[in-house]
Parts: sequence; structure tokens; C-alpha cells
Amino acid sequence: MISPKVVLLRDVLEEHLEELPFLWQLRRDAVRSPERTRSDVDRLDERVRAHADGLLVARGELGEVVGPLLMSDDPPAAFAAAFVLLRTGEEGARAVLDALRAAGPGGREGLAEALAFGETRYAREELASLAGSDDPSLAVAAATALALGRGAAAPDVTRLLGESDPAVRAAAWRLVPFQARAPRPELLRKGLDDPDPGVVREAAEAAAWFRSPLALEASRERSAGTGEGAGEWLRLLAVLAEEGDVPGVLAGSAKGTAAGRGASGPRALGALGHPRAVELLIEAMGDEDPARAAAAGAAFRKVTGFDASGESRVALRPDGPPPDDFDEEFLDEVTLPDAPQARAFWASARGKLAGGKRWCYGVDVGAGVPAALPAAFDMESCFEVRLRGRFTGTFTGDAGELLRMAP
Repeated sequence: MISPKVVLLRDVLEEHLEELPFLWQLRRDAVRSPERTRSDVDRLDERVRAHADGLLVARGELGEVVGPLLMSDDPPAAFAAAFVLLRTGEEGARAVLDALRAAGPGGREGLAEALAFGETRYAREELASLAGSDDPSLAVAAATALALGRGAAAPDVTRLLGESDPAVRAAAWRLVPFQARAPRPELLRKGLDDPDPGVVREAAEAAAWFRSPLALEASRERSAGTGEGAGEWLRLLAVLAEEGDVPGVLAGSAKGTAAGRGASGPRALGALGHPRAVELLIEAMGDEDPARAAAAGAAFRKVTGFDASGESRVALRPDGPPPDDFDEEFLDEVTLPDAPQARAFWASARGKLAGGKRWCYGVDVGAGVPAALPAAFDMESCFEVRLRGRFTGTFTGDAGELLRMAP
């Protein structure tokens, strides 16, 4: 039974318990966001810790307070309960590990994140054992917790790359950059030939991380295709592009191509960061498609560091029948850029930026960024710069640099 003291604090505890999953979902979205910065992620981490600390007031009754969330199949909810319980010591760690064994796919995802970012001194040995489990979903969850955590070596996930479940294969490929050695070329080729598009994408990034030319070859081939994922492949090609790929990325970003339609074309130009992309972005700012125009404005800022946002906000209307009055209220909105303002800035900055081949927020990143990333970079750009740095050999750092919570 919950003690009278905890009953009196119930409203406060429930507020903490409601905020934690919400904040963790924001954090999950923020780590690859084209808008959030590292400082934004750090602030979210502070708020997550503060709400977790608030729940510790429940002490002995904490299991009863957070228990229902621990068995949730919603990743942020499972994370919230486990992250708090791990702060209570060995008994809490045992409860989280028991939940990990019994959880479904979503629950395991959240619990693995809690075990990665939470207090795991009482769980590491058991996690190492679970990473060798015959249950592939359990094994990859435990391997994820170890790879993303601090103070533990990432287990070998090679055996999981050929599992029948594409979700397990994709998660295993996501962990490959944490390995000490690159996969064998035949394994990389198998990953790039996988029937599941998500697995192929993870395999391509793993190949790029270990400087395999197969990543660039796959990006060139798939960005020229007509599939739905062509735009994302064009952006990966833009990140990895050699000088000879620049014309192909510029041409592929055109509105009439499969890879360049909608917001995809401007996003690829932003990832490319080449001065020749800037005129195309200014032109796209006037596009009748508000999503493409807004993406062009965001990409212009990503390349030059200049915010050309205008004052007009418009709703993004989906294709098909017009939304009803209820749905109309919840349409996403974008801010349209001010193309004349962007053109005026470019007229003054063109001379400087023409001297480089790859820019990010007005910083010349053509030679890589081996040290700390500039604070102005959004998280998506941070990942792109680091992936390109690994591919070109200018960065030799850790795959978890941008994912782990700050100490």
C-alpha cells in the first residue's frame, strides 16, 4: 500500500510521470532534428533528470507508482519507468531487467534506451549475458543498451545481421558503427541488397562509417531511381559526395525528379553545402509548394548561416480531398522564406563562400571538423558532418558522441 506521505504527493508524482515520457519523446526526435541543436538536447536531458529526481520522493513505493508504465509497449513510457527505477539501486535494476525479458518490441526499445542512458552498474553483467540470447529481439535490445551506454564494450552483433525479422536486422546494422572493426565486404553487400529498405539504409550508413566505397556506390544508384526513398538516398549522396558527384546532386535535386520532388531536393542541397547549390535554393524559395519553399529557406540557412525567414506562415495541405474543419485546425504550418532578403545576403556573401566547396552555417567544413562541432549546427547537420568525417577519414571519434546524454 502506498504510504500517506506519498498519497499527499500523488498529484506531484503524476505530473512528473506524465512529463517524463513526453520529454523523452521530444529528446528522441531532437537527436536527428534539422532544427534542434546540441544545447537543446542537453536542456531536454536536464529536464528528464529533474523529473526523474522528483519521482524518487516515492522511495519504497516507487515500484507501485511507475510499475504500470514499466510494462508498457510504448517506448517513451517504458523508458520513463525504467530510467527512474535504475536510480534506486540493485532491486530497481533487477525489475528493469525482468521487464526487458518479458516486454514486446516497443517496450524493449524504451527499456533498452533507459539501460543505455540510465544508471546501469547493477545491470551490465546481465546485459552482456542477454546480448548472447537465443531471442534475437532480446539480444539486440541488450546490445543496444551496452553500445550506447558508458563504460561497457559494444558486443559483436554480426550474428544478428542475418536474422529473419527486419526490425532486428535494422537495429543490428545501426549498432555496427559501434564495433571496433568493419564488417566483411560480403556482409556489407548483403546488407545493401536486403529486401527491406530500412535495413539497406542502416547498412549504407554503417558502410560509410567504415569508409567503404559501397556506401557511395549505393547512394549514386538508388538516388537515381524512382522509388519513394530516392530523396533520402540523394541526401546521403550529398553528404558523402566527391567533387565529381556535385553535378549529379544538383541535377537530382530538381523538382521534376523522383529524388528531388517536394522538400527532398532542397534538403539534399543543404546537405551538400556547395556554393553552386545556393542559387538553386533561392529559386526554390518561390516555389508554389510551401513545403519545398520552406525547405529551401531552411537549407539556405544551413549552408550560409543566414536566416531568411519571412513573416508568412502557411498550412501544409495533404494531397487528396480537403480536410474537414477539425483536421484543418491541426495542419502543420511552415514559415515561408523571404527570397529577396536571401538574394541580398548572397550578393554580399558569395565572394567568401565561393572559395570553399562545402559549407554548414557559414563554416567551411570541406576539410572536416575533427574537433568539437560548432554550437550553431543543428543535430541533423552534426550527424551529417560526423558521417562524412568518418567516410573521408578526417574524424576518428565515437559513434555515440551525439546520442549519449551529457554526464
